Amino acid sequence: MKGLLLLGMLCLFAIPFAAGQESDQIGFPQLNLPIKLHVNESAFLESESLQITLNHIEDSRCPSDVTCIWAGEAKAQLSLIHNEQMGNLTLSTMAYNKPVSFDGYLISLIKMDPYPTSTKNITSADYIATILVSKEEGLLSPKQQMTNGVLPQDVVCHDGLALVQKASTDTAVCVKPETAKILAERTWGTILKEANLETENPKQVPNPASTYCFDNGGKIEMSQTDAGVEGICVFSDGSKCEEWQYYRGECKPESSNTPIQSSLEITTEKDQYAIGEPINFTITNSGSARLFPIGWGYSITGPNGEQYAPSGVLKMMLIALSPGNSTNWEWNQLDGNNTQVGPGQYSINASYSEENTEKEITNSKLVEITSQ
Repeated sequence: MKGLLLLGMLCLFAIPFAAGQESDQIGFPQLNLPIKLHVNESAFLESESLQITLNHIEDSRCPSDVTCIWAGEAKAQLSLIHNEQMGNLTLSTMAYNKPVSFDGYLISLIKMDPYPTSTKNITSADYIATILVSKEEGLLSPKQQMTNGVLPQDVVCHDGLALVQKASTDTAVCVKPETAKILAERTWGTILKEANLETENPKQVPNPASTYCFDNGGKIEMSQTDAGVEGICVFSDGSKCEEWQYYRGECKPESSNTPIQSSLEITTEKDQYAIGEPINFTITNSGSARLFPIGWGYSITGPNGEQYAPSGVLKMMLIALSPGNSTNWEWNQLDGNNTQVGPGQYSINASYSEENTEKEITNSKLVEITSQ
């Protein structure tokens, strides 16, 4: 009887641990093996006395069925406890993202599932972050990582090495950038991830905030913080801004005393159009702060106050309009019933909101549709 009671107690205590395991995650979480976590779920590496909790996920990746001007990224915010040491990290899916160091360990985000689509709403509970934990003194070789269940495209390389997947087999290697280029040219394999290089060449940094910094005469320095690795834009006058704050217009070089202003400009090819002639127009952010579209970002008002709102499926994500950038649209002079509108004056209206303040920024332009 005592044996049955003891067995029952063991099974009872085992259930909470088993419920948190993924089907392809065998046994307890371990070093150098993929660890899958939902939001508010923890993994405890018993051999290391290391606890990792996934607190929050941010996902700005471009949906797989939508065309965007940049791929976006997913971020995982983790809290860690090792012995008496506590810390918080933010990991990213971006290719240039490096493993983050914590108390002698390297923590990497190797995958975030599911990948977004425009037709499916993903809740926080749906996400699964796959992370990899290794000792800081040594990262396992690609072969050892794959033996432990890491997919070829998710292998983590040392800094300065590129990840190349062999064309003929389901394997991957970490090689120097020049070697990766030669292998790709010889069709030996495909470059999955470029080398992590700290460089002043914006073409090698697939990050719009970093590119914006470079384009405006700054350079990027990487800084380790409690929240993870941050990019710092350093200006010629010696002042600094966190790269994304600078990109959003929240931070300026100390030498710049120009206040942040927001404005929109609408331009057309001409002011008069014949009936049935497509009207092409451009909306430009002519201010100094990033703007986000309200709805589609534009509407058309007819001579008698009729509203002609855009319809149909978005051709691309409605993302922020950075200072100096433009978006192009075309109105075919049809109303919501696909009927040609009549002659008269029509107002093209742009409507955006200022980032952070959510202040509405608007402008309009009149065009005339003539009967001839």
